[in-house]
Amino acid sequence: MRAKRSNSGTSLVEMVVYLFIFAYLSTGIYGVLLGSMRDYQMASTSTELQQAVQSATYRLAKELEETAPSSITICASGGACGTVGVAFESGRNANGRMQIVAPVAGTYTPAACVSSIGGIVGMPCWHQYVCYYLDTDQAQPNEKALYRKVQSHADAWNPGAPGNPSVYQANGGWPVITVARHLSNAGFSLTQSGSMYLLKLTAAHQYGNANNLTSQVYINIRQ
Repeated sequence: MRAKRSNSGTSLVEMVVYLFIFAYLSTGIYGVLLGSMRDYQMASTSTELQQAVQSATYRLAKELEETAPSSITICASGGACGTVGVAFESGRNANGRMQIVAPVAGTYTPAACVSSIGGIVGMPCWHQYVCYYLDTDQAQPNEKALYRKVQSHADAWNPGAPGNPSVYQANGGWPVITVARHLSNAGFSLTQSGSMYLLKLTAAHQYGNANNLTSQVYINIRQ
């Protein structure tokens, strides 16, 4: 009798089915991995933003404690100001040292600005305007960032008017640093509560308003 030949090979139809199943599973796995990576990126960015907002709040609070209340200009929502931000006088020089105007023969003069060390008492010596403002992120044009910019001016012992944040936003020649990134919006508020002031900084995450972050701190601004 003739032996019956066994067909152990894979037919074309079976191969097509195998390839279809493999492609289907690969697409599903890729979707899961992509979603996980997106969630990780959002969580990582949210954590980074939260830390940046808290850091910005405490840094701003420290600077506001050293300024004069009459010099503070706040634009909470842009509007007539042109951009969201806060600007104020600073008694620190370009090296970051706090200085005062020591009295000379009973008279205060900017020429007598000295570092506030060694128990010297005097009036604050104002050196520069500082502004925190919201603007388009220079690295990611579809996002916004919080910047800090400084404008130096002649030494004075009377606090001046720093102007609106839009002035600082428009001037590209003044020193600037990036405080926080990945924003879609931000807002400032400063309200007096007894002898203290409540500073509140709110930042909207680029991924949606559901991820709004608010950082606040009580500060004591010199009167």
